[in-house]
Amino acid sequence: MKSPFSKQPPKPKFDLYIIHGKDHSYVAIGLGEYLRSKPPLHHPGHWMLMLTPKDETEKDGTLFQMKRGATGYELSIKEDRSLWVLEAHVKHFEKLASLTEQEDADFRSHAQTIEAKRCQDFVLDMLRYLAVKGVIEEGVVEHYRGQSQRSVLTQLRKGPWRVRPSSSIASMLKDCWEYAEGHGLGSLTYDTCLE
Repeated sequence: MKSPFSKQPPKPKFDLYIIHGKDHSYVAIGLGEYLRSKPPLHHPGHWMLMLTPKDETEKDGTLFQMKRGATGYELSIKEDRSLWVLEAHVKHFEKLASLTEQEDADFRSHAQTIEAKRCQDFVLDMLRYLAVKGVIEEGVVEHYRGQSQRSVLTQLRKGPWRVRPSSSIASMLKDCWEYAEGHGLGSLTYDTCLE
């Protein structure tokens, strides 16, 4: 029988969500005439993580995402963001785990130690960290690893195109931003992680 004075495990106070931004199916290669690639280059969806108060998606939380893409990655941590408000601007989101105050503090600290990189790689690194800490199962990491998509630059390097990636990446980034602007895709929904 447990003693009434024994220490109780801490209760979770935060929920962690993975957010999938909207994407589009192909990217124009900037070669003057904007030739469409055949087969198309698939632009990877933008992945983000968000911490919210437990069971309260309408309340403000913290959004973690990589930004800037081919111009140099940068971790963005934004407080006072509501998952309920973001819902209209993203493809979908899924709850991954509930975190205690200590797990929340460790998560925030670890996010800032990861080298800046593509958004999907950043999210996978954070999921691996949570699996090692026992917050999520390794199967969750494997599930999302299976859903990750090759970068635009990797597709160019491995595909049948006769385009030098280094010469086209700047014009592709410009094309991507113009596409995003013309189709109402904001920075929360659109992945500029071309590399």
